[in-house]
Amino acid sequence: MKTSKKNQWYWETVVLCPKPFAELLSGLLFEKNASGIEELESTGKSVRLKIFFKSDDYPGMNQLKSVIEELIDRIDQLKLVTIEQKEFQDWQSNWKEHFKPILVGNSFVIRPPWEMEVSGKKEIVIQPGLGFGTGYHESTNLAIQLIEWISGSFSYKTVIDVGTGSGILTIAALLTGAENVLAIDIDEDAISEVKQNLKFSGIDPSKCEVRVTEINNLTQPADLVLANIEDFILIPLSKDLIRLVKPGGLLVLSGILAERKQETINSFSPGMTVIKELELAEWYSAVMSKKAFGFQT
Repeated sequence: MKTSKKNQWYWETVVLCPKPFAELLSGLLFEKNASGIEELESTGKSVRLKIFFKSDDYPGMNQLKSVIEELIDRIDQLKLVTIEQKEFQDWQSNWKEHFKPILVGNSFVIRPPWEMEVSGKKEIVIQPGLGFGTGYHESTNLAIQLIEWISGSFSYKTVIDVGTGSGILTIAALLTGAENVLAIDIDEDAISEVKQNLKFSGIDPSKCEVRVTEINNLTQPADLVLANIEDFILIPLSKDLIRLVKPGGLLVLSGILAERKQETINSFSPGMTVIKELELAEWYSAVMSKKAFGFQT
């Protein structure tokens, strides 16, 4: 986070957010020029988030308060806890200390580019902190585990990654044998991050098309479709997601609260059949097939 010579300080804001809306809130905050977001704790149905804003963008507290209040009006049960002015002390370097390599499944590691390589693992190298996915969330962890499971039993050449964010699942698919991935998002900034993270991860960019578009604009189905999106968004997208899976192909769904798994899965019936399920903490993910023959859960 950069500051001007006049403003050697920043805003540190803490909010309490319902878990289903945490990723949505992160995206909205970065649209409001947030410089970083840190998850402090997760208890019950809420998550406590610390958000950083540059003083250059918000020189007055009332200006920042009005932004938070606008978000409170949009997200039910979102609460402002504190807004504090903090001295700038190389915040970005301190922030990097929170991001260390993490192992996912049996074969993957997610790490930031400033950390050393991890021998013997498929490396997903992500520049974190821009609000589009770091891999530290349970739903992303589950989705990667399901891609790993699929790769051991199912050959896929074409993949569509819906709501790609930072491109984590796109990279996982390419590292497990995909020949061509279409990664889509509605956020142009997120799309630029995918291209950067492909380079960090040593991926041939010719194997991936990155596009800013809505799902309903897609016409060509794929062997494998990936969607790590909140359940309240997955449900209205269900018809398009089913449409984009080839007969005999697979769909990975993640971002689903365990308490809403049945409601979400029902929205994909009768077109799809669950063939694999995983849960981690309060999150649920599933692999669905248009033709389940040959798979065992």
